[in-house]
Amino acid sequence: MSKPLPENPYPPPAPAPGVAHAPGSPILIGRGRLTWDGSERRSDRYGYVYLINSGDSLAPRSDYAVMVVRSEHIGLRATLRAKITEARQSTHIGDLFHGVFPTTPAVGDVITLGTGLLSKGRNCEGRLTVGLEPFDDERETMWLDIKALYRCHEQTVELMYEPLEAQEKPTPAAPIRPAPHKTGTKKQAHKI
Repeated sequence: MSKPLPENPYPPPAPAPGVAHAPGSPILIGRGRLTWDGSERRSDRYGYVYLINSGDSLAPRSDYAVMVVRSEHIGLRATLRAKITEARQSTHIGDLFHGVFPTTPAVGDVITLGTGLLSKGRNCEGRLTVGLEPFDDERETMWLDIKALYRCHEQTVELMYEPLEAQEKPTPAAPIRPAPHKTGTKKQAHKI
C-alpha cells in the first residue's frame, strides 16, 4: 500500500471567486524527470506518466518525485504540459513499432502532452501516476501524444495541467487506475 501524499509543496495560484481554479491557468503537479511504466508502451495506452528525482529508465525507481493533483480537478477536461528545465539525452530506445524515437528538447520548451480528462493512476510499483483519458472518443490507445512523450522522456520538467473548464464544486474522486497488465494481448491489457 502506498504512503499518503504530503501536503502540496506547489500551491496553485488563488482561484477566481466562486470556482476552484480559473480555466487556462496552469497548475504545477511536480518537478522531476518525466517517465512512464513499460506497460504503457507495451499496451500502446501511453496514458499516464510520473516523475523521478534522479536516475533514468535503466535504473530501479526508488527516488520518486512528489506529484500533487487537486482532487476536485480529477475528471475535468485539461491539457497536460511539460516545461523543460534541464535537458539530456534519453536512455530509451523508443517505440520501434510506431517508429518514434526520443529527441532532446531545449531548456525552456513547453511541450503539450495531450488534452483529455485529468486522471490519477498507479504504476506497477503502486506509485502515483498522472494522465489524461480520452473525452471525445473511446480509444484504448495513444491517450497522450507519443511524439511529445518521447521528446520529454527523462528530461527534467515542471509537469503541469491547465483545466479547460471551471469547476464550481468538488466532484467525487475518480477511481485510481492501475498500470495495464504486463501479460496477455494489448486488448486485454486495457481492461481495468
